[in-house]
Amino acid sequence: QVSSLRDIVTLMDTEGIRKDTVTYNSLIKAQVKDLYAGLRSFYKIEANGLRRSVISFTNVIGHCSHHEEWERALDFLHEMKQCNLQPSLQIINHVAAACANANQPVRALRIMELAEKKSLQLNLVSYQIQMTAYRRARNWAKAEEVFVALASKSLQPTIPLYNALLACMEE
Repeated sequence: QVSSLRDIVTLMDTEGIRKDTVTYNSLIKAQVKDLYAGLRSFYKIEANGLRRSVISFTNVIGHCSHHEEWERALDFLHEMKQCNLQPSLQIINHVAAACANANQPVRALRIMELAEKKSLQLNLVSYQIQMTAYRRARNWAKAEEVFVALASKSLQPTIPLYNALLACMEE
């Protein structure tokens, strides 16, 4: 009987089933609560002679964002570029969120500028991250500008965006 992630991996090992990049990507994603387990799975991709994919980097950078590991997230972004992989908007959002949540608002805003320069179409998550970064930088007027600009982009603000705006007004 398989009741945990560890059981599945043990079963694969027992049966002699070789893990591929998709397997490791699934492991990384499933290990979101344990940063170091996710990192180990990420590093095992290359250690087993496999190529890391955009999905591999998305998952591991997502881990970094979840754990406010902004420096590590930036390192992975640079490593991704060295592997000739183009970061998706989701990756940019993860890196910027890691910076914003770790009280590195200037870095978060620079990351978002990078996305705009690469002509990536920002989404509501991107704007929420920008608002969070401006709030952390104590620039409430800019956070409000981001919120107001959503209308010109034909985007409907969501509850998290309203909450981000409210958080700015509280401070």
